[in-house]
Amino acid sequence: MSCKFCKHFDEEEEVCSECIGYELDEKKFYHQNDFDILNLDDDVEWSHIQIMEQLKNNGIECTFVDIFTNDNMAWILGCNERDDRIARALNIHEDCIYNDYEHCVVFLNLFQEKYLRGMLDNENDN
Repeated sequence: MSCKFCKHFDEEEEVCSECIGYELDEKKFYHQNDFDILNLDDDVEWSHIQIMEQLKNNGIECTFVDIFTNDNMAWILGCNERDDRIARALNIHEDCIYNDYEHCVVFLNLFQEKYLRGMLDNENDN
């Protein structure tokens, strides 16, 4: 049986020893590899191509990806994949993924991701 969080194989357990902590705190998914959707370098390769390659490398098929210039929203077209797999592939919180399974469109709220990571300035919060 393969681990429900990664591709490791464990004959007896549903969750491998490397992912046991992620089962308890699923909000740590974005720490599983070095890819960071909030820190893409367009000088290396266009952002949407980097995202598509990351999805492809994790066995997730899609037709097209785009990320808006303010890096607060991205969308994936032609993707009919579970939110947890997308979250692990892109290292984002599952709460930031809004999936329209009927139309195979996935929206990524990167502003929400920044908030969950504590990257926003909270000086104006009461």
